[in-house]
Amino acid sequence: MCLEMIRTKQYTECLICGKQGIEQAGDILPDKGILIQVLHDDGSICKFVEYSSISTFLDRSKKETPRIVSCPICRQNGRIGNFRPSKDKNFHAWRYYIEHEQIDGYWGKKNKVRKHRRCYLTNDQKNDLIKKLGRNTNVRI
Repeated sequence: MCLEMIRTKQYTECLICGKQGIEQAGDILPDKGILIQVLHDDGSICKFVEYSSISTFLDRSKKETPRIVSCPICRQNGRIGNFRPSKDKNFHAWRYYIEHEQIDGYWGKKNKVRKHRRCYLTNDQKNDLIKKLGRNTNVRI
């Protein structure tokens, strides 16, 4: 949970596998969840998402105004976007990109969504960008 718990090594039961481990908070996710990691003695790590309330989990609408930032890859301005590469296997894993100008074409077969040029960020670039925007990457509960 918090830094004091990690120092004293208070073990809790993992919600995923049931083994004992040290629980620590990770990143704040775009859907307002907190990524929790449980470190086990055998070196394995279980990850799951924790929400502050049920209404936070159910409210999936995007209410924030888009942030325009300078892209660390191409040095042009663009809007920060995010997506989940595999919702089935890693529900907690998010990837980030910078969306630039509109290009020709559409994404999707039934829903026609205009294409935009994108630069995909690595984890290090994402962490630097989040720190620059003032969001915390490591959260204490």
